[in-house]
Parts: sequence; structure tokens; C-alpha cells
Amino acid sequence: SLLVHSPGMQRFDETFSMRVQRFRNRGLDAVARAFTVAGNPAPLVLWAALAAIALWQFGRPWAGMLAALTMLGQPINLAMKVISPRTRPVQGVIHVILPAVGFSFPSGHAMVAAMFFGFLAMVAWIHLPDRGLRIALTALLACMPLVIGASRIYLGAHWFSDVIAGWTAGVFFLLVLAGIYKVVGGAELMPR
Repeated sequence: SLLVHSPGMQRFDETFSMRVQRFRNRGLDAVARAFTVAGNPAPLVLWAALAAIALWQFGRPWAGMLAALTMLGQPINLAMKVISPRTRPVQGVIHVILPAVGFSFPSGHAMVAAMFFGFLAMVAWIHLPDRGLRIALTALLACMPLVIGASRIYLGAHWFSDVIAGWTAGVFFLLVLAGIYKVVGGAELMPR
């Protein structure tokens, strides 16, 4: 938070973004936009609701409730942005392919994706009995925050340090949720 406003960090972020955007083309633009949309608040809220319902149906009500609670990351992120306000990338410094509004630090897409997809990855790892499916689904879910965060840098909506801070905050809150699940969802964690 303190370093993000330093001239050295700003130069690093600009250089990093320029290097990432060297590979720009229409295909990558479309892929990056798709992953950014996957990390937008509305789709995440819908997916969290569906995950909560599915987990409840599969006899994992605490996991379902906590999956829904990952969406608290959105208002928490907005509060964090007020504490350390930082302007978003601007056209001219780098290519802003997808303009965004509001403060930049930390990235809400990266933070909430780390919380939500990270929590689902943890639940998949714990509860899926089929080893191959467990590994594949856990890996896929764990990669989603990485790709969503990278898409924000590529599209010029965030700086690298915004995304790193978002992932860090998201993992912190994910660990809190995992600890809560360990306490309140103890019966769900027992083998069936």
C-alpha cells in the first residue's frame, strides 16, 4: 500500500504493462475481455449463488454459505480502494483497451476471484472423491484468479501492483474463510 504511490513502483508498473501489451492482437483482446467479464461482479454473484445452491444440494450447506460469503469481497475491496486511492492506467502511458472507472488499488477482479474460485478449489480438493476429477477441477479453479488478474493488466484496467495486491488480499480472506469452514463445517469435512 505504501509502495504503490512511489515513483519507482509507478515506473515498474508502466514498464510491466508495456511489455505485456507488446503481444497485443485481436484474438488476445477477445480472450482477455472474456476473462475480465468472468471476474465482473454480476457474473460472480450469480456463480456464487449457483455454487451455494449446488453445495447445499450435495449436503455441504456450510461450504455453500461460505461460497456465497466470498462475495463480501466486493464491498471490502471498495473500502480498501478508499483507504489507498490510486488512479487507473490512462491512455497515452499504455494502451487502455477496456476503460474502467473508480480507483485502481487493489484490483477487485483479482481479489474477489481469488476468494471465490480459491474457495471452490479448496472445496473441490476436500470433497471430490475421484482423484483425476479432483486434481483437474482444483487446478482449473485455482487458475481462474490468475488469468482474470492477468487480463486486467493486459486490458489496461489495472497496474501489476494492483493485481498483486488484489490476489494477496483475496488469499488472506480465503484463508479466513477456510479457517471458518474448518470450525463450523467440521461435520462436512468427515469422510462419508
